[in-house]
Amino acid sequence: MKKEDLSSRVVLLINWILGVIYFRILNRTVIHNKKGILKETGILFLSSHFTMVDSWLIGACLSPFDAVFRPWLIPHNVPEMTNFYKGTVSRWWFDKSKCIPILRNKGGKETHPKIVQALTRSNVLIFPASTRSREDKPVRRSASLGKLIAEGGARKIIPIKLTGLPFKGGFFPIWFKRVDVFIGDPVTPGDLGPSNTKEECIRIVDLVFQMIDDLGQTPIPNQAKGVGT
Repeated sequence: MKKEDLSSRVVLLINWILGVIYFRILNRTVIHNKKGILKETGILFLSSHFTMVDSWLIGACLSPFDAVFRPWLIPHNVPEMTNFYKGTVSRWWFDKSKCIPILRNKGGKETHPKIVQALTRSNVLIFPASTRSREDKPVRRSASLGKLIAEGGARKIIPIKLTGLPFKGGFFPIWFKRVDVFIGDPVTPGDLGPSNTKEECIRIVDLVFQMIDDLGQTPIPNQAKGVGT
C-alpha cells in the first residue's frame, strides 16, 4: 500500500472541506463521543451506510491537520468499483483519496488482502452491510467479512452509527437535515469470539450489526459536537 504523497494530502484536504460544507453547512451534523475516534493506526471502522457520500461524513469527523500532516490516520475507504472508478480522472482522484475498490460479485477475495495490508500502517472504513439500505431492510451476512474483522490485523474495531440521512437513490441525500454520528467505544477482535468456522464468522458479523444498532439508544450527555469542532 503506497504512502500518502503531496497530491494525496491535497486531495484528502479537499475531501475534508467538501465533507464539512455538505454535512455542517448544508446539513446540521452532531458527533457523539468524538473522542472515540482514536489518533492511532490499525483501526477498523465499521459503520452503517445510507448514501454514497457517507465516507465524506466519517472523514469530516477528523481534522484538516490530520488530512495534511497525519494522512495515515484518514481511513481507507472500500467503494464499489463500478460506482466510482469510471474514468482516468476519477480513478486518480479516488486512488489519492485512499480508496480500495471492490467488485461486489468477487466477494472481496481480491480486496481483503489489500485491507489487511492497509491496516498495518493506516486505518480502514468498511460498511458491513455492503450496500446502501433502509434501516429495516435485511442485509446479507458474509462469513468472509467476519473472518476479515476477526483476523485481518486490526488492533481495534470501532462501530459507527449514522442516523438522519434520508435514503435516496442518487448521489446526495436530502439537504437541511439533522445528521447524528454515534461513535462507539473500541473493542479488540478477540472480544468478538472465535472465527474458526463459517457459523462463527457469521456470528461475528451479527454481533457487529448489533453493536452498531445499539449505538444512540440512550443519550450521551455532554459529548455532542458539530463537525470540525
